[in-house]
Amino acid sequence: MLKSISIPNSSTCITERGVLIMSANNYFSTSWPINNPSLVLLPDWRIEERVKLAEFRGKRNVLLQMTTGATFLGLDNVLMKSEDLNTWKNVLETENHENIFWHMAETSDGTLFVQEYGNSSTAIYRSTDGGETWKKIVNSKEIDKTARHFHSILYDQYRDLLIVTLGDGNLVKIAISDNYGEKWRPVYTSAYQCLPIAVLKDHIVFGMDSGISCGVIIWNPSENKWQSIHLKYVGKPSMIGNMQSSDLKLLSNGIWIMSTGGGSLLSSGDLRNWRMLHLGEKERFESHMISNEKNGIATAAMGDVVMIIDLKALNTTYQHADVKQCHALFPRMKGLGYVVKRRIQYSLR
Repeated sequence: MLKSISIPNSSTCITERGVLIMSANNYFSTSWPINNPSLVLLPDWRIEERVKLAEFRGKRNVLLQMTTGATFLGLDNVLMKSEDLNTWKNVLETENHENIFWHMAETSDGTLFVQEYGNSSTAIYRSTDGGETWKKIVNSKEIDKTARHFHSILYDQYRDLLIVTLGDGNLVKIAISDNYGEKWRPVYTSAYQCLPIAVLKDHIVFGMDSGISCGVIIWNPSENKWQSIHLKYVGKPSMIGNMQSSDLKLLSNGIWIMSTGGGSLLSSGDLRNWRMLHLGEKERFESHMISNEKNGIATAAMGDVVMIIDLKALNTTYQHADVKQCHALFPRMKGLGYVVKRRIQYSLR
């Protein structure tokens, strides 16, 4: 079963009570029609029985995440925390009021990290008391002085690492920390910037958020080997939309789900052949976030609709894919030129 629920949304999260939907303006939208963002609960996916849990003053949202003992959401430049989904309190603000909080990470001992996004430079913050207080631990320019901002952060539980992706126009695209953010080491310098991160036992997958090429980057940390899979839409050219990866997750049934900045939702069994589940035709990038998975269900916030994904109904064969791996000769040549140009600029600084 793959169905859509027509409700304005910017992020979703699945709980034991049903699906939480944050009905707010997407940070990347050019217009903000929602004046009073609200958090609603759909018990057992029934939109006719939706319950408004809280209403907020603000405009933009992309972050809604549950951690051990609390739920967090980002609204404009404020990070908010709740233990009951009804009462919320501000726990952190960005220094630049135009910036937002986008992604969170929780380590095995409960330490929390939140990533700021927006105008240069942005920061990573750490909390050791469940999100009550926060400390800035690094800004993007400390990792790469030409980086505009962080794109995402995730905790690798297999190797006890923090992983961040960075952009735009810089050379260091991915960095890691093995001491909870005190020191950072660049591990990937390339033309292809990335956004989402998916951690597996043997390797880590990154979704490309690049104007040069579309696809995924795969890293094997034990051997320090990198592989790029470039993708091309094989359908009608007018239906391509914005193919930059916005979110990427591996579901428990072995199927990959990826959302794009143009509002499309795709699935794959091998990262090389993808089937279109929902076609988006937005010209500008927007953040379309995929929820956590619970009881065989996942959701995706696509802006105007929330997609409900039943894992049992996903097709595991992809002979007739809509998006396929390609040689990408021109993007690879363009990427090589980008790296050479950036290295020359770095040497002249």
